[in-house]
Amino acid sequence: MLLCLVLVVAAHFITAHAASSFVEGRSTYYGPWLASSALSELGYQPNDIGVGCSNGEPGGDPRWNAILAQGTHTPPSFPQNANTVWPKVPTVAVSQAVYAATPEIRKLACWNTVLIRKKGGSVVLNATIVDFCPTNGCLWPNEERARNLDIYGQHTWEALGGKTNESTMAIEVQWPESLASLSPAHRIDLRSASWLLSICIAVLVVSITL
Repeated sequence: MLLCLVLVVAAHFITAHAASSFVEGRSTYYGPWLASSALSELGYQPNDIGVGCSNGEPGGDPRWNAILAQGTHTPPSFPQNANTVWPKVPTVAVSQAVYAATPEIRKLACWNTVLIRKKGGSVVLNATIVDFCPTNGCLWPNEERARNLDIYGQHTWEALGGKTNESTMAIEVQWPESLASLSPAHRIDLRSASWLLSICIAVLVVSITL
C-alpha cells in the first residue's frame, strides 16, 4: 500500500510538472519588419482583418481592442504596410490544424497566453494567441505543429534574441494548462503517469487476492 501511495504521488507530480514546464519548439515570424521591405508583410489590418481569433463583431472584438488599447508601434513605411496594425503587446499564431481542430479547442486557444523564451535565453515574454498558421499553407512539419509558434513583428522577434537573417529560432514555450495536453512532451509525461498508475492497480489487485 505504501508503494501504491508513492506511485500515485509520483503520477500527480508528473502531470502537474508537464503543465507548468517549458517545452522545446521552433518559431517563425510574420507581419511587419522595419529592416526589410522584402521581409515585411501586411500583418493585421483595420477591422480585425488578419486576426484569426476575432469574433468579427462591428467595432472590433473587445479582446482585440483591449490589446490595441495598450499601445501600437508605428508600422514600416513600405507600401504594403500603409494600414498595418502593430500592437505593442506580443502576439503569436499557433497551428490551426492542432489548436483549432474543433470549436472547443479553438475557444481554449484564442486569447490565451503563452510564455516564450529563446532556447538558452534569459528573456521571457508573455504573448497572446490571436491567430492561426493555416492548415493548408503552414510550412511547419506535421510533427512540430503542436509546439511551434509564429511570432508577429520584428520587435518581439528581436526582443527574444532572434536575428534578421534567421528565418527560424529555437524556442521554449510554457503552454497554459488548458492547452498543455496537446503538447507532445505532455503526452509523454501522461504515458509515464499512466504506467505508474497501472503498477499501482496491479499492486492493489495482488494485495486483495492474497
